[in-house]
Amino acid sequence: MRVATGLAAWLAWLWSGCAGPAPVPPSAFSALPWSAAAADQAVLRARAAAERGAVPEALAQVEAVLAESSDHVDALRLRQDLLRERGRRGRLWVEAEARVRDRGDALAHYLRGRIGADPEARVRDFRRAAELDPEALWPWLGLAHALRGVDPGRAQRIYREIWRGSQGHPLVGTAYASLLRERGDHEAALAVAEQVAADPRATAAGQLGRAQALLGLGRDEPAWQALLAAARERPGDGQVQGALQAWLPVVGSNERLVEWLDVLRERPEHFAEFAQGEGVGLLAEILQRAQQPAAALGWLEQVPQLDERPSLARMRRRLLLASGDGPGFLAALRRQVPEAVVRAEPNELRARWAQLLDGPWFQRDPLGEPGLAADLAAALLRTGYLVEAEQWTALALRRWPATAGLAALRDEVRAELAFEGGLRRILYRGYRSDPAPDLDAVLADLRELSLRCFRRDVVGVPPRFVLPLVGELLDPFQGSLAEHFGRYNRHCVIGQRSGGAVEGMLLSRWSLAELPASAELPLSGRCREVVCFDRDVRALTGVVGGDVAGLALLDHFLVDHDAVRDWARSLRDRRRVARADGLALLQDPLPEAAVAGMDPFDVSWRLALQAPVADADLDDAVLEMIRCHERQHLVDAFQHLPIEANLGRSLGLLWQFGPSPVSIQAEMERRAELAALACSAHPELVLAHIADFQGESGGASPHHRGFGELGRQLVAALVARGVAEADALPSRWHLLDMALVQRAARDLFASLPR
Repeated sequence: MRVATGLAAWLAWLWSGCAGPAPVPPSAFSALPWSAAAADQAVLRARAAAERGAVPEALAQVEAVLAESSDHVDALRLRQDLLRERGRRGRLWVEAEARVRDRGDALAHYLRGRIGADPEARVRDFRRAAELDPEALWPWLGLAHALRGVDPGRAQRIYREIWRGSQGHPLVGTAYASLLRERGDHEAALAVAEQVAADPRATAAGQLGRAQALLGLGRDEPAWQALLAAARERPGDGQVQGALQAWLPVVGSNERLVEWLDVLRERPEHFAEFAQGEGVGLLAEILQRAQQPAAALGWLEQVPQLDERPSLARMRRRLLLASGDGPGFLAALRRQVPEAVVRAEPNELRARWAQLLDGPWFQRDPLGEPGLAADLAAALLRTGYLVEAEQWTALALRRWPATAGLAALRDEVRAELAFEGGLRRILYRGYRSDPAPDLDAVLADLRELSLRCFRRDVVGVPPRFVLPLVGELLDPFQGSLAEHFGRYNRHCVIGQRSGGAVEGMLLSRWSLAELPASAELPLSGRCREVVCFDRDVRALTGVVGGDVAGLALLDHFLVDHDAVRDWARSLRDRRRVARADGLALLQDPLPEAAVAGMDPFDVSWRLALQAPVADADLDDAVLEMIRCHERQHLVDAFQHLPIEANLGRSLGLLWQFGPSPVSIQAEMERRAELAALACSAHPELVLAHIADFQGESGGASPHHRGFGELGRQLVAALVARGVAEADALPSRWHLLDMALVQRAARDLFASLPR
């Protein structure tokens, strides 16, 4: 609250203090974008190319425009956007700084404001640009956007005035309607969106705005029709697809999905446009629900590096079964199994995985004989592939309808899927309830569900960990419920934080292993590691937004290996982009240290390139980093929980950070990531992870706060080891000797309580 109050006071000074009176938007602007001029049209074509993934083509088109008109603002904006997405914000900042220094005109300040990370500095730049050229539209758009998060009322007034002054330009209207929706004024947002939709330059954006405003007003059917109208204009638009993605869980029947498909069918090119980028997964899901598995498979199989994308790979293997391709399904499944994880000697589940991976169904027709088909179904069931086991038994029973063993396996997996689906609904209803049911009420509902599904109680009375002031957690390894899920290779976590809803997670397991002894990260009790995949039930944070790759829970930690793969893929993607650019990033100039400060700029990209681990080994590297991070969380848990048994340490935390759960969580995240930096074999990748959070200005999560503090402490520790302060800044981390970085991290790590 003190920060917010201080920022508001600063803004009040900015607008009314010694800087002079605030500039006022004009009643008309000197020029407007998106005109019929050749340069404007060329930039619009470049933007369309970028949206369909042809970024090199778009950049070439932009450079051609700038060769003829070096100050074309929309071309410069698009160039900034594209290069920034390719890890080159540092170069853009150096260019912007030079332009401000050499020219100091409105365009220079505007371009620097777009690249800056500091909210206050961005407001200053856009305001200065508006002062220098008050009849230019772009500075006012930038200023309104920069103020949205800190002074939305002022931002709204600016949008309203430039909306009028631009004679209802759709670029202004789209942003204006968005802010009105954010502020809850859906009627006003709808009125603006109606005008935008009537403009042929932005019909799709206007229809999308109409859909969002109508949905906010509770008018579902006209909102759906507006979304369809947007899709007709721009089926590949990420925002249009995002709106559909948000709508899918609440679609009441398949009729609306058929309606959407009919929009795509109207023009042959619509399917290809929709399948660009991330849209391919959404298209495959719609086709799957529309009972077109072959069409869905056809689109998925065009995705490069599909096996690096767990959600799409899961969809593919299930579609292969749905289309009757047993061998194709088995080949896809085998490619997805991390054999180094499942076959590791400490893995208590390795025998289950060996039975599946070494089974005769890889050498013989798995449907060739009823016994073989039944054995495969049982192996799928024992390794946690429940949906696939149900699909397989249905496929096998078509070939061998009289096989009693197959029918029994089918009935068993159906009952378990019904139980798990009911568990998910019970928990998710609790997430939405006020007040939320307590843990006893949830367990009572689960017992009733168990009796319906199995005709017996598999829940029993699960052992609990009860931590005063913290919450309760069911023991995921002991008791009849844990044993039940263990039969199907499932890991289920159910607990309730003090004052919160009952939350749960349900995943399948790649491995279960006892943590070995470690001198660097000692544990005072027995702990386990669970590496999981296919998360079918999510905790509250994962349902409403945001999620984590690992989670430490008192006596064990779990790692979501799907998140590991997504993280590793993001690192590979950075390397692919940089290589496609001829590694130009590595020749880009660095911002001056005096200006860069704690802004990491593009250092996470540079560190990803610099890390010696091969692309093929990035999954294992990310897993190792997470293991270090989560193990430190367990170390801290043993030191502070239960609170009544560790009162001194707990009071020390309260004394240092106050009664703020977020502040204490941030400190725990700082310690855990410090442990990863000090102990991991991949310090470049840990530093990149820290820099990514540090580079997201305004982040208020425990990870943002904790990693930001760790970055500041690391700079100080490097300086204490003799590194010049300018060379220790985050934007220069890639230039440091990683052995020196780890020694500085170990200096900090040694100061942690033991």
